[in-house]
Amino acid sequence: MRTLALPHLTMCAVETWRELKLFAVGTDARPEPIIPVLFEPQLVAMHGNRMLFRGLERQGHQRDPNAVSIMQE
Repeated sequence: MRTLALPHLTMCAVETWRELKLFAVGTDARPEPIIPVLFEPQLVAMHGNRMLFRGLERQGHQRDPNAVSIMQE
């Protein structure tokens, strides 16, 4: 029997700051997101094993609050 390894999806919330991150399998020791961080995420839809999130993706430096932000799903 083969085990299916899935990426790790995390959402962190500290006071009013929320972000959604997707990590590759096997990066538990030093995780780095495999796609850009999604800020202010909202769960839009769920169906079976699928989820659709909507939020803001910052262009350039992810921690710069003045960076250009684009709505993503």
